[in-house]
This record gives sequence, structure tokens and C-alpha cells, in this order.
Amino acid sequence: MNEETAGHDRSLTPRSDIDPKLRWDLSVVYPDESAWEAEKTALLAEIPRLDRFRGRLDDPGRLREALDAVMAVHQRLERLGHYAARLRDEDLAASAPAAMTDQVTRLGAELRAALAYFDPEVLAIAEDRLRAWMADPRFCDYDRYLHDLLRHKPHVLGAAEEKVLANASVFAPVLYHTFSTLSDAELKRPAIPLEDGRTVTLTPANFRLLRQSPVRADRRRAFEALWTLYQDYCGTFSNLLGGQVAYHGFLARSRNHPSVLHLALHRNEIPVEFYDILLERVTEHLPSFHRYLRLRARLLRLEDDHRYHDIYPSLVPAVTSRYPVEACRKIALEAAAPLGEDYVARLRTALRPGSGYLDIYPNRGKRSGAYMAGCYGIHPLVLLNHNDDFESLSTLVHEMGHALHSVYSQAAQPYPKADYSIFVAEVASTLSEALLFEHLLEVETDPEARRFLLAEYLHGFRGTVFRQTMFAEFEREVYARADRREGLTGDDLNALYLALLRRYHGHDQGVMRIDELYAAEWAAIPHFYYRFYVYQYASSFIASTALAQQILTEGAVAARRYIDGLLGAGGAADPLTILRNAGVDLTAPEPYAIAFEKFDRAVAELEALAAERNA
Repeated sequence: MNEETAGHDRSLTPRSDIDPKLRWDLSVVYPDESAWEAEKTALLAEIPRLDRFRGRLDDPGRLREALDAVMAVHQRLERLGHYAARLRDEDLAASAPAAMTDQVTRLGAELRAALAYFDPEVLAIAEDRLRAWMADPRFCDYDRYLHDLLRHKPHVLGAAEEKVLANASVFAPVLYHTFSTLSDAELKRPAIPLEDGRTVTLTPANFRLLRQSPVRADRRRAFEALWTLYQDYCGTFSNLLGGQVAYHGFLARSRNHPSVLHLALHRNEIPVEFYDILLERVTEHLPSFHRYLRLRARLLRLEDDHRYHDIYPSLVPAVTSRYPVEACRKIALEAAAPLGEDYVARLRTALRPGSGYLDIYPNRGKRSGAYMAGCYGIHPLVLLNHNDDFESLSTLVHEMGHALHSVYSQAAQPYPKADYSIFVAEVASTLSEALLFEHLLEVETDPEARRFLLAEYLHGFRGTVFRQTMFAEFEREVYARADRREGLTGDDLNALYLALLRRYHGHDQGVMRIDELYAAEWAAIPHFYYRFYVYQYASSFIASTALAQQILTEGAVAARRYIDGLLGAGGAADPLTILRNAGVDLTAPEPYAIAFEKFDRAVAELEALAAERNA
């Protein structure tokens, strides 16, 4: 398959039919599955040897030696998991990669059990001695680890209890993997008739195309068919999500956290108050969102019947030309220019056909969506499901923002400090998207094309800020109900989600009608299994908007500050400090004012262009 013939649905294409230059290269991780198996066996034998450090950690030299050994094993385990997960996502219906992933999960639980003594023994060292060691150059790679260990001290249990929790961790991914297999591979996708006479199977890739269709009857059929399917299984999905919520609640209680929210935010050193502040600051601007939705209704000529299945189509269908991968490569490189020559050179290497970084097109059984997966010492791997549309372009740019974050982090930081938190990870990706839109708006003078770009920017803002905040509010209430021992049945979750969906989209104000069928949308959201993950999309978008403005107005100084302060920082500091070093204080009101002012300006320009067009 070549890029010139990439305009049709590839979601049922056998993987072997896709050009290897357009697939990622797992041989950079292991040459083949037998090499993976050999390393798994070797690591299995190595884990028990870590017991040799038990009772010997109260000397700085021995502690440094132990930390080196422990981190080396963790790095090897990470590589095993990286390979297995990427292989699994190539074909979710294949049993062997799923079994490999399960073996890594069990191996990780075994490693945590073997090291259950480690953190309690380190914390038994007098704190003043430990802090003195942290200042020793021998511990420069581990100062952040030791800082976090002291920060977590109230939540670290004794060796016996830690071993129980480590053994229980094998259950953590089971419900998510069950959800993913059911949702992405085993649900029997319905076939729906289209207005042009074709009948199509509603695969995840097809649904993403049909929900954007300019043919309203087609997108309505796609919505009704998909959400009817999830409604039929909402009992199963509520059991899966409820089980995940219960597991996280067990973990929070076991570690003496007041709630799962406290557990999740403490891990990233984010004040728990930040969560509610973010939700409040975003929901204050729901009138701006409703103004945008009313504008969409006018432009789509749906003022009297604006519905949820109308939220995805482009407002300017005639401008939505194809975006094949080669064109996307060129645009991505041009958009990244404000970040400097070094950044662009690294990005060009990653985007080159045959680089092995990207898995570009859908294939039969492949995981839906997109992500970047990093593993220390190996170039990033990026999963895409490219459909040659504008969303595919913005997705590519988004994921490459993640990829370059990993490239810079690994270049600047040792393994113990290279892993960055999601809180800053999404800043890198959304900043890349912000630069993409600024670039396209700068070079585009045609009013119709500008209308399209503004509409796409606003659509992205909707999806990343308002939609993710709605998800975050849903997730907060789900866990609050669990804390109150209230029900989490399919009907309970449907009612909660429907109420939020209607409030955010102005159902009661007549802004957009939300049918009850769409209450089951929560059942299709994988991020609810990640434990308070989605709020970071919204906070990161707001931060990246402010940073992008600095880079475009201040030039190379701001770009260098961003690259050194954030991309190269890895996990060497807490996320809010990293953001401040990069140039933005997310605890202050200014970034929010900048982001929502930009949203309002874009709405106003789109309104003006629409008025000119109709004049």
C-alpha cells in the first residue's frame, strides 16, 4: 500500500498489506519474540537476586549500588512491557501478544513483591542522613527519587503490607484490558446503510469518518447505531468501570489517602485543590461555549434542530481536502519552525518514511485512536490511524509533540529522572497543535480557508478543554459516589453522564438537543480507567496556549526556555515548577485568561467571516 492510494477505509486491511516503511519497527526493542522470551526468562532469574540488598541499605555506598541494580531491572521490565504492548496493539484479536502483556504484568507484580522491603528500609534511615546523601554527587541521578520517597513517606506501609499490595497490583490492568478488547475488537460492529446506497461496517475508524460526514442522515445513523450498541452492553461496561473504581479505592484506602483523587494528584505533586479550581474556571466559560455552539448551528443551518450528532462535521466541508501523510509531514515541519533548527531536525528524522517511529494506517484488529509510547534508550513509537483528513494532521502533530518530548528528555536526563508526568506531557503535544494552527492561519488569506481553520481550532478547543473538563467532572462524581457507597450501575452512570452532557451543551437553554440514547457515551471512554487522567488535557491546553503565545512573540529566547525548561526537564522537578521554568504559572489566573480570550476572539472572527459571506 502506498500513500497515493491511501484514501479508502483501511480498517479491515491485513497488516501484511501495509508498506513496512509506514509501520513502526519493533526490532529496535527486540529482534523478535524469541529474544523477548529470552530476556523475560533472564529477568525472572534476576529479580530474586535483588534480595541481596535487604538489610544493607543504611550505608550510602551500598544504597547507591542497590539503586543502580533496582533501576536496571525496572528499565529491563519496562522494555519487555513496551514490546508486548506495541505488539498487542497491532492486532488486539491476536492471543500471543495479549498473553505476553499479561506475563509482563505478572512479572511486574513479582518485582514489586520482591522489592517490598526496599522503600520501607530506605525510609527507616534518619531523614537528616538521607537528605545529606541526596546532596552527595553520587546520588545526583537519584535525588528526585529520594525526594519523592520522603514525600510519600506517610503512604508507604511496612514490608509485609507493601508485599500484599504488590501482589494485588496484578489485577490493576485486567479490567482496562478487558474493556479494550471488548470495545475495540470483540463488539460486533453493526453494518449501516448510507445515503449513497453503500452499506458500511461501523468500525472505530469508520465511525470517526462518519461522525464528520456532511450528510446528516449518515452521521445520525452512525451515532444511533454506535450508542445503541453501547447501551446494549452498558451493564457490562458499568461492571468493568465499577471494578476499576473499586480497585483504585482499595489502593487509596490502603495507602492512607482520603480519596482516590488525593492519591492520583499526590503522585504527581499537584495540590488537590487544583482539580476543583480548574473545573470552576472552565465551567465559568460555558456561556462562551454555548455561543460557539449557536454559531455552529447557524453555519450548519440547524438553528431549530441542533443535535449532538451534529457536533463533529466541519463547518466548511468544501475546504476539507485530503491530507495524505506526505503533505502532513511537510506541514508539521513548517509549523515547528518557531522551536528552532535543532527541534525541526529531530522532528524530520522521526517523520522520515522508514524511520520506524510511526505506525501510520489502520489495519484489521489494530487498536483504535493514537498514542506515543516511550521507552528509555529507544526512540519513541507512535501509533496512528491516519484517515487523510484534517483531524489526522492535527493528531500527527499532537503525537509528535509527545515524541519530541521523550527525545529531549532522554537526551538530557538519566533514566531515573527521564520519565515526565502526564501533567506536563500534554503541554508538549497541545503546544505543537497550537503552533500548527498559528502557522496555518498566518499563511492562509482565503476567507473560506480561514473559516475552516478557525472552526477546526474551536472544535479542538471544545474537545480538549470543555469536553475533557466534562469528563473530569463525571469522573470526580463517579468516585465521590463510590466513596458514599452509592450505586454505579449502568442506569446510574447513564443518568449522571446525561445530566452533564446536557448542562455542558446547553440542552435546557435550547443550544443543543441531547437525546437520552447518548447517555451511554461514557462506556466508550478508555481514559476513565486511568484514574483522574483527563483533567490534564484541559490544564495542559491552557498552559500550552500561553507558552505558544510567548514563543511566537518573544522568539528564540522563549523557545529555548520551553525546550530546556520543559522538554529537557523530564521528571527532574514537580510539574508546576517545570511549567514555571518553561514560562507559565498555571496556579495564576493569567493563562486561563489568555486561553479563553483566544477562544472568544476565534468565535468572533468566525462570526464576522460568516456574516461577510452571507452579506
